[in-house]
Amino acid sequence: MKSKSSLLITAILLAIYALPTIQAANALNTKTSFCKSMLIDVKNLDASGLKIFNQYSKEHTLARKSGLMEDNLNQTRSLLELYENDRSIFLRALESKKCFTATEILNLEGSLANAEADAISVKSWLDVLTGIPGVKFYSSYLELPKYLAKPQAWNFCEKKGAKYKTLTCKTNQGKLRWVDVSYSPNEPSTPTWPTDFINGQVNLIEAKKRITKYFDENSIAAGTNGAASVEFMKRTSYPGLFNFDVEPKLTACKDFAILQDKAGAFKIKYVVNLDGIKPDPDWVISDGSKGELIVNQKFTGQIFSVPVRIEISQGDWSDPGTFAFRHIAIINGAVYRFSGC
Repeated sequence: MKSKSSLLITAILLAIYALPTIQAANALNTKTSFCKSMLIDVKNLDASGLKIFNQYSKEHTLARKSGLMEDNLNQTRSLLELYENDRSIFLRALESKKCFTATEILNLEGSLANAEADAISVKSWLDVLTGIPGVKFYSSYLELPKYLAKPQAWNFCEKKGAKYKTLTCKTNQGKLRWVDVSYSPNEPSTPTWPTDFINGQVNLIEAKKRITKYFDENSIAAGTNGAASVEFMKRTSYPGLFNFDVEPKLTACKDFAILQDKAGAFKIKYVVNLDGIKPDPDWVISDGSKGELIVNQKFTGQIFSVPVRIEISQGDWSDPGTFAFRHIAIINGAVYRFSGC
């Protein structure tokens, strides 16, 4: 997990450790009015970041105690604010590149990319109305302007009384991180950033990947034969929604397979509009006339509304179809459908 301390070290020490010929005294230029103005702006943004950090700490504590979804969401909104504030700091600093050494600029750019990537990940958990419960991912806060204005050698101590460790810069999981010199890239970072799952749930980024993969597999099944298509529908149907062994689904699936085999020369492709995928946790089926066994009940897992069109082609002819909204569920990473044959 990358915190603001990474930038503090980045802006100061890489010039010392990575390029020994660059002296700390020749780092950040604080003499010109141009650079002083930048530093004042960074200081103000840094003060805002400290307030947000304190708020995030309180909301994290509350979320852990209550376990309520709304408290998790509040905590995650503050976490997003922290990364957006970091992003503003790095952008403002990079508007004044002549104030920094080349090494500092490279690391400011790397830190900006890290903050943007983290902000995207956090927002994707807010988008699915889940939040990030249980772990304080933004774990430390140190004032940036103080260390930009007074470059100095940096040592890290895990706790008071522990032996000081010299840090070095390495790339891990696609990000620039300051770590102990004895660090192995194979060691897991702590805490592990939740890019895919939290308690069996996925963020919006991962949800879109899984939904796209699901409909790609549906296209393959539809392009095989009627039996394969029906089997895919049965296998991926929401658990307990239909009974495929009785009417009306028994006949509906049989007729569907026959109809698709007759149209076997046609190529069928399901196309998803990724930008239109939205969580719809309160959606229910209100009418059971089509054989649904679960009516007027909130579903488990994560429910998404998905715009899908069916593209049909044969030779040079094609019909792109029109987008219609369908609902799918993701339960422990698996995608399920709410439509039968």
